[in-house]
Amino acid sequence: MFKNIKAIISGIGAFLIAEWLYHVLSQDPNINIWVARLLPIPIIFILFFSIEWLIEKLAK
Repeated sequence: MFKNIKAIISGIGAFLIAEWLYHVLSQDPNINIWVARLLPIPIIFILFFSIEWLIEKLAK
């Protein structure tokens, strides 16, 4: 049960941060729109596992 909650919280947090990053990057006229669309994808994975790791460390 705890792992499911941890995954949900990590996923939502990573998604919100990636959406914010996309919003910020898409506003810059010097950045290609495809960079703004594709850059958040690896960041979602990095943040997801980082947030899961942090939750696990804080739970101990």
